[in-house]
Order: sequence, then structure tokens, then C-alpha cells
Amino acid sequence: MVSALAPATRRRLSPEERQRRLLELGLELFGEAAYDQISTDEIAERGGVSRGLLFHYFGNKRGFYVAVIREAADRLLERSKAAGQADVGTAEDPERAQLDVFLRFVEDNAGLFTVLMQGGVGVDAEVKSLVDQTRQVLARRVAPRLDAESLTGSGPDLGERFALTAWIGAVEAAAVEWADHRRRGLPTLERRELAGLLLGMVPTSIRSPTKV
Repeated sequence: MVSALAPATRRRLSPEERQRRLLELGLELFGEAAYDQISTDEIAERGGVSRGLLFHYFGNKRGFYVAVIREAADRLLERSKAAGQADVGTAEDPERAQLDVFLRFVEDNAGLFTVLMQGGVGVDAEVKSLVDQTRQVLARRVAPRLDAESLTGSGPDLGERFALTAWIGAVEAAAVEWADHRRRGLPTLERRELAGLLLGMVPTSIRSPTKV
């Protein structure tokens, strides 16, 4: 695989451009393997920089990883917002339309989505916070007519919070596996079929009387 930093020219890169390309490399690397499986030396070698320069930009390996997760989160939120605004506005069934948009977005950005979801595994408080914040925003976009505020703990019923958390986790897991099957050409559901299945899994306890 050609690295995201493979030189196409000999011109000297600015610090900002080099950092941007290092983040592109990080998205590639952490999409292929877990944090502990990638060494600082590999990052520096594939990035065409010294360990010292990598540390100058990001502090250490953890700092680089946090920056990559933040970049993944920013891109996911930006792209999902754009997709939702384009396709959901006048839909007869906004909830189903949101799920369809979300799944199409995951299909088109499977690497980013996987990097972000994998980033939530572990004990790093900063990474966990980034993933949780992104998950809350995505939850509101995927299911805007559900009691998504329960996910933040501000809802009146703790049971609703756990029910919504469990449902969002199921959506994420199904979306990642579905995108992987499509990428590898394995049998899977059509996007709208999966959206319907996931809507059918919404716990009754987190729907208000006025929500369908």
C-alpha cells in the first residue's frame, strides 16, 4: 500500500501540510491495526519524518493517536451533517431517512467510522471523551425524534438512557459489519432493509407517545 505521505514531489512541505499528511497516515494506520500494534518507529518511517519531529508536532505516540481520533471525529461529524441536510429535510419518514443517510455515510466513510469506534476501546479518558461526544451528536442525527437527550444523562429516566445507549451501540456495530461485508463483496442486506431492521429494534421505552 502506498503511504498517505508518499512523496510526489521534492518540494519542501510546510509544518501545517506535514502535520496534515501525518494525520492522513494515522487514519490509514489505525484503520489497519490497533494502537498497541503500531510502533512510533513505524509511524515515523512511513511518515518520512524523524521520531523527534513526530514528537515535536504531537508530543508522543499517544498525542498523535488523540490527534488522529479528533481528526476522524471532526470529519465524521462534518460529512454526516452535510449528508443529512441534503437528503432528509422533506422526507415523509424522517427517522428512516436519517438512518438511511447514516448508513450511506458509513458505507462511504467506513475507514473513518471504524477508526473512531475503535478509538473508544481502552482506558484513555481523553479518547473516550472524544468518542462519547461524537457518539452523542451522531445519535441525535440518526434518531432525532427519539429521546436522544437521555444519552447525556439529562433525561428523566435512567432506564431510558441505558436503553438508548444499547440501541446506539447496536446501530454502530451493525453499521461497521455491514460496511465491511459490502467492501469485501460478502452477502448482506440492502441499506434500506438494514435501516428498517434497526428501526424495529428501537426500545419502546425511549419513544414518546407522539413519536413513531
